[in-house]
Amino acid sequence: APVPDDVKALASPVASENAKFMKDTLVAVPKQAVAGAYVYPVVVRYSDEDVNKHANHSAQARFFEDAKETIMYDEAADAALRALAEQQLDSIVISYAAEVSALDRLEVKVALSSDGSALDVWVDRLQPNPTLVARGRMVVGGGRIPSSDDKRLQSSKL
Repeated sequence: APVPDDVKALASPVASENAKFMKDTLVAVPKQAVAGAYVYPVVVRYSDEDVNKHANHSAQARFFEDAKETIMYDEAADAALRALAEQQLDSIVISYAAEVSALDRLEVKVALSSDGSALDVWVDRLQPNPTLVARGRMVVGGGRIPSSDDKRLQSSKL
């Protein structure tokens, strides 16, 4: 299958706008989770694995998004963190440090970026072989995500 142009641009010797954005974003994310980060536990499912028996990119992105969604509804979460988690997701940038497989126990840690405009994320494997497996950032904005209750109420009035 042909490689899409936007993917080809990431490998170009001349940095594309997307490649520059990704590099700049990852440089801004601390190498380790900050103290007091929100913690969301995850167990890798067999369905998260690819043919090589490793959790694939879409699984890691889902771990990020599931943590964001949980924060959005967790009344005990920090108010500023919840306010950002309630925003629409614009992009996810992920850097991988290690592979994970089915039944690995992980912690997804989420904190406000240093400028308070994004959600920084770290995924640590707890068992087996504890280590950082991924880190990245969720760029958010564009207003609050409409709740499913709001949508239900709106559709019931039709």
